[in-house]
Amino acid sequence: MAESVDPAVQRLALRLQLRQLRVGATLTQKDVAKQLEWSPSKILRIESGENGVSATDLQALLRIYKVTDPRRTEELTKLAREGRKPSTSSYDDVLSKEIQLLQRYEKAASIIRQFEPIVVPGLLQTREYAESILRLYASPDDSERVIQRRIESRLERQELLERDDPPEMFFILDEAAVRRRIGYEAGGDAGRSVMRQQIEYLKKINEHPRITIQIMRFLLGGYQGMRGPFVVIEFAEAALNDLLYLETVDGEYIKQEEPSDTRPYLEQFWEMESVATAKDELNDLLDDVLRSMDSDEAGEFGSVTT
Repeated sequence: MAESVDPAVQRLALRLQLRQLRVGATLTQKDVAKQLEWSPSKILRIESGENGVSATDLQALLRIYKVTDPRRTEELTKLAREGRKPSTSSYDDVLSKEIQLLQRYEKAASIIRQFEPIVVPGLLQTREYAESILRLYASPDDSERVIQRRIESRLERQELLERDDPPEMFFILDEAAVRRRIGYEAGGDAGRSVMRQQIEYLKKINEHPRITIQIMRFLLGGYQGMRGPFVVIEFAEAALNDLLYLETVDGEYIKQEEPSDTRPYLEQFWEMESVATAKDELNDLLDDVLRSMDSDEAGEFGSVTT
């Protein structure tokens, strides 16, 4: 694994491999704790990622798991060493640990698949659209500084798209995400321009060779994905399972890493891919959205602001 990989990803790889070794040795967490005279909670914290692994503890675990291959031992030792380094972030004051971890995993991903039924995904948002969304989601206690810092974080996250070697990214949006007039709630020409700029940006980013954007049309009726947004992150390293992130109503994420949890969402994503608009059909739909905006703003359907 490359030296440049975030320590959080190194920790993920280590704990997944340690869990696989324990299962392969047909040992329970209690068995290991008993043999090493540790508390069961220590094993739980190591395998959940709550605790790092010291060199001494790692060697003890490898003895129990009967790992004797020097190359394998060195690989795991390196993961433990790199994983003990702090994961730096300048947004600890405005972002939860869960969201920061998701962003670190995105940087290490080989493939990102995301479904959004209501809004344009954060990785694809213009600055103005992101600001409108983050203001809508802000609590009354959030200061202007906090909101601006969150906007900066979202834009910095999008630097992933500008890398020479970005992951492959597949986005499926419900048609509602591109037809809902985010920004109109602010009123005025500036508010109305937010969604227009966002739609034009989606048309532009659709030309990116490693990005595919598809839309679930209204005419398809109901489908399972309507239950809520999710992200599946895939890594090139064989030691890393795919990760599933489910977004909660308050904008946080719940991470799942067992294949039995992730697989149904992958299959659901593939099923939606088969019926959503193709990559080369996106611009026609988005042009229709722009024409609808023109009609609304001309007064054909009345005012859309309050």
